[in-house]
Amino acid sequence: MVSFSGEKKDNRNILNWTTASEINNAYFTIEKSYNGIDFEWVGTQEGSSPSTQIRNYSLTDYNILETLNYYRLKQTDFDGKFEYSKTISLDNRVDNSFKEIIGRTNLLGQEVDEFYNGIVIVRYKDGTSQKFYQFK
Repeated sequence: MVSFSGEKKDNRNILNWTTASEINNAYFTIEKSYNGIDFEWVGTQEGSSPSTQIRNYSLTDYNILETLNYYRLKQTDFDGKFEYSKTISLDNRVDNSFKEIIGRTNLLGQEVDEFYNGIVIVRYKDGTSQKFYQFK
């Protein structure tokens, strides 16, 4: 195994790995976890054994959550023995710094603007809210 990496693209994660040579290699399995401990099957790809050339592989995970997604690669031999790669993570969390604001109120529920001084409750389009002490 030369490398194992991943990249997020739109609403999917693309996992890539490279081997320098393959002897007795039956297949590869990509496994995923949301906590870094409990892994589940994502997909399987046949190996190119026997091979003495560099081989590039790729598998796409379309079933991602907006959280940290941990991945590992399992290489299985024809005799059933296997090895795991290092675990990698891809951050699919939504960047909350660009949430669309739909309203601001004070503690009494009165609408206020961005220049209001005091405690402000900001409501976002995604249904969440956040309380701030605002002083302009």
